[in-house]
Amino acid sequence: MNHNGYLSGRWGDRLPKKSKDSLFRAQGLLRSMHQLLGAAGDPGPDDKARLARSCQEVSEILSLEQGLATKAAGVGNG
Repeated sequence: MNHNGYLSGRWGDRLPKKSKDSLFRAQGLLRSMHQLLGAAGDPGPDDKARLARSCQEVSEILSLEQGLATKAAGVGNG
């Protein structure tokens, strides 16, 4: 979870507000998943479904932000 803090600290002045908000959302989802997985007992079906949705959303956020960063850097436009 510290990688998100690194991204914000390292690139915060270059990131558009929408990207900062997306990364902040991903960080919140990861924190929530970590808390749920650290709780006593096995997660129930509803918690498992919520974990699956959160994992998918984090994956989508990170993929989108990577694509935007790659495009902004001009990688692959050679």
